[in-house]
Amino acid sequence: MGNTVKTTSQTKHDAAIQASRDDRARMLKAMAALEASLAAGAVSRELAWQKRVTAALGVLEEAMEAQTKELKSGEGALAEILERAPRFERQVRHLRDEYADLARQINSLREQFTNVDDAELPEVGDIRQRLAWLITAIRHFQARESDLLQEAFCVDIGVGD
Repeated sequence: MGNTVKTTSQTKHDAAIQASRDDRARMLKAMAALEASLAAGAVSRELAWQKRVTAALGVLEEAMEAQTKELKSGEGALAEILERAPRFERQVRHLRDEYADLARQINSLREQFTNVDDAELPEVGDIRQRLAWLITAIRHFQARESDLLQEAFCVDIGVGD
C-alpha cells in the first residue's frame, strides 16, 4: 500500500511538472510569434501590421488563459508546492497574483487594439514598447516560477531539456 501511494504521488508530481513544461513551451511559442509580428515593418501598412499583432496577441492571451487555469487549480505544480512545502505559500500567492495581473494587461491591450478604427490606431512605437515590456514581464514571471519550482522540488522545468 505504501508503494502505491508513493507511486501515485510521484505520478501526480511528474504530471504537474510536465504540465508546467507544456504551458511554458506554449507561452514561449506565443511570445516568439508576437515578437516576430511586432518586428515586422509597419510603415505605410499600419492597419495590416496592427491586425497581425492583434492576432498574435490573441494567441498569447489563449496560452495565458490555459496557464491561468493551471495556476488556480488544485492540480498544478504550484498547488503541489503548497501541499508539499506550505512554507512557500506567500511566494505562490504572489506569483498567482502577478500572473493574473499580466493576463489582465494582455487582455486589455488586445481589446484596445481590436476595437480601433484607422483613425484611432495607436502609435506603432507605443504598441511595440508596451508589448515588449509585457513580454519581458512574462519572462521575469517564468524565471521566478522556475526558481520556486527548483527550490521546492529540485527539478528543472525549462523547455528543451
